[in-house]
Amino acid sequence: MLPMTKRILLLAGLAPMLACSQEHGEPPVKAPFAKGEDSLCVNDWWNRPAPARPRDRILDLKVPRDQVLAFGLYTVMDGKLKLSAQLYPLYPEETRTVRLEIEKAGEWQEIAREEVNDLGWSALFEVADWPADRDVRYRLRHGERAMFEGLVRRDPKDKNEIVLAALSCNSNQDRGMRENYVRNINHQDPDLVFFAGDQSYDHKEHTAAWLKFGLQFREVFRNRPCISIPDDHDIGQGNLWGEGGKRAELASGTDRSSNCPAARC
Repeated sequence: MLPMTKRILLLAGLAPMLACSQEHGEPPVKAPFAKGEDSLCVNDWWNRPAPARPRDRILDLKVPRDQVLAFGLYTVMDGKLKLSAQLYPLYPEETRTVRLEIEKAGEWQEIAREEVNDLGWSALFEVADWPADRDVRYRLRHGERAMFEGLVRRDPKDKNEIVLAALSCNSNQDRGMRENYVRNINHQDPDLVFFAGDQSYDHKEHTAAWLKFGLQFREVFRNRPCISIPDDHDIGQGNLWGEGGKRAELASGTDRSSNCPAARC
C-alpha cells in the first residue's frame, strides 16, 4: 500500500481531471464509431489530450464561444439556396440551434433555424424561392455572440464568361493557413469555387481536418458559391481508385484500392 502522503498527492492530482470530465456533463449523442474515428470531435471531446507529435495537431478545438461558428458554404440552383453551417464541437449544455438571417432594407431578418448534428457539427439549410437576381447579405448565428457573415451572389447568367476556381489535394504536411492561395483566388474574383477532393489527408480525424480546411479557405467561399466533393483521402482511404479493385494487403490500403470486403465497399 502507498504511504498516506503519496495517496493524498495522487488523489489531489486526479481531482482536476475528474472535475474537467464532469464539468460539462454527458454528451447528448454517443458516436457509434468502433475504432476511434473522429475521436477529437465526438463524445467527451473536451477531455481529449493534444496529440504528442506537433504534426498531428490539426487545430485547437477549444475556441472562445463567440467563435464556434467556423464557416458556411452555399450554392443556389433553381431558385433554392442550400447552405451548410459548420461549427466547432459544442459542449453538452450549449444550444444546438443555428439561425440564418438575411439583410433587407438595412435590417437583419431571421428566415430559418436548423439543428446541429453532433456527428460532424453541421447544420443544413434549404431556402426555397431565393431571389437569385440580386446579391443578398447573410449571416449565421449561434447563441448570443457567435456569427459568420457573407454574401450570396446574384446569378451571373447574363455574363459572357463564367470564372471558375478549381482546387484539390490540400496537403496536411503544412498545417498553416493558405493566405497566398486565398489572396490570389480572390484577386481573380471567380463566380464559383470548386474543391475537387482531398480537402483532408487526416484519415481518422475527419471533422477536425474538415474544420481546418474550412478555416484555411473560408475567405474564398464566404462571398461566393462553393461546391466541394470528397475523394479517397477525405473518407480515410489512400488509394480508392487504385489497382482495378484488387484487395489491398496493407492496412492503409495504399498499395491497391481496397482493404475491405466488396460487399461493404
